Amino acid sequence: MPDKSASTPAEFNLLLLKRLVCVAAIFGMLSSFKLFFPLPGYRNFPNAPVLNLFIGCPEFCVGVFAVLLVLALILSLLLNGRAKLRAALVFGFFAFLFLLAIDLNCFQPWAYEYAVLLVMVFLSGAGYGAGESGEREERCRVFQFFMASFLACVYIFSGLEKLNYRFLSEIGPWLLGLQQDLSLALPESVMPPLGPYAALGLFMALGEAACGGLLLFSRTRSVAACLLSLMHISLFLMLGPLGKNLNYAVWSWNVFSALLLLLVFVIGPPAATFKQVLLSVRTASARSQPGLRFGAGLLLLCGVLVPTLGLLQLADPYPSFALYSGDVPRAVLILDPEQYEGLPRELQSVFYWYKTKPERYLDILDWSVDELGVAAYPSAFFYEKSACQFLRKYGLKSCRLILVTYPKGTAQRRFLYRQITPSASGDPVR
Repeated sequence: MPDKSASTPAEFNLLLLKRLVCVAAIFGMLSSFKLFFPLPGYRNFPNAPVLNLFIGCPEFCVGVFAVLLVLALILSLLLNGRAKLRAALVFGFFAFLFLLAIDLNCFQPWAYEYAVLLVMVFLSGAGYGAGESGEREERCRVFQFFMASFLACVYIFSGLEKLNYRFLSEIGPWLLGLQQDLSLALPESVMPPLGPYAALGLFMALGEAACGGLLLFSRTRSVAACLLSLMHISLFLMLGPLGKNLNYAVWSWNVFSALLLLLVFVIGPPAATFKQVLLSVRTASARSQPGLRFGAGLLLLCGVLVPTLGLLQLADPYPSFALYSGDVPRAVLILDPEQYEGLPRELQSVFYWYKTKPERYLDILDWSVDELGVAAYPSAFFYEKSACQFLRKYGLKSCRLILVTYPKGTAQRRFLYRQITPSASGDPVR
């Protein structure tokens, strides 16, 4: 049934996209139930607060803000009035920020993508914007261009990020079911040689980047969107219940990503052209149409600048669209036998050890996937914060942490060894 608040085709399409993204976000949070809705004593994996102000917050605070965020998403689905819809989106935005401040692990790549799209819908004024129908249609078509360009950048940079040695030698064959072991193989610093399946990994990386580039052109975007939708369905089959049965949040993400592609590039009305967008942004008044300039800035920041820095390994992997790329940082926490013996039995089971060494090892990313069903946020900052919270939670004074990075253009792993001790301020003392 058409939305009464949407008087133009482009505006109706943006409101439909808003609803799809809201539903996708709710499904993503429910798929990551242990991450977003932790019950007391229900999980061992610690929070990693961004701000020291939230270090003492109990884990159920994550669930409180997650419930508020779900409520805001539901209200955004149901409300159409100008003031109510705007209030719901703003409320959800601040709930999301507090959620990240308490636990950076909630900053999953699908949450980041959905947040950018919803901010663009908010800036477009779809559903509550003022002005004549012709002005609203023009503005919404410009924001359709912004969203389409942002999604194209996601696939372009995601494909480029996969052009690394580890994806070609390990991750690509693993996704295709041709390789089983993805262990860090500590302490070896040289990765396995490229096998016979490296060409398939190269085809996957270049194919994704090429399809992302084709999304930028009106004549090819429909075909590219259909091909990328097939890619998402294939990933769902590879990682979902019929495949490897892990990382539950990406199941719904792949399904909804396929639907988003079809809605934006195949079903929806045509977006504004590049020349029309340039003219609209240049002539936009800072007072009457600030959303156009903010939307253009958001596209350049999130769609171009941050991913470019990510290719240079100067930005975190998730905002850089390093999705399934394999060369993201990892970390291994090391405890002495005496420290290990003092841990709960259920936590001891996630550690491993070598016959020639007495220490006990914990791969933080594997622990996050096994317990929370999602991959840990892959950054040195997150791993150090998690190690500090781990020490605080289980009454330990210090531990060793190995940060594992994969320099671009090499077949090497780089190991950084750090001694972590939580300070009174909450920051790790190395």
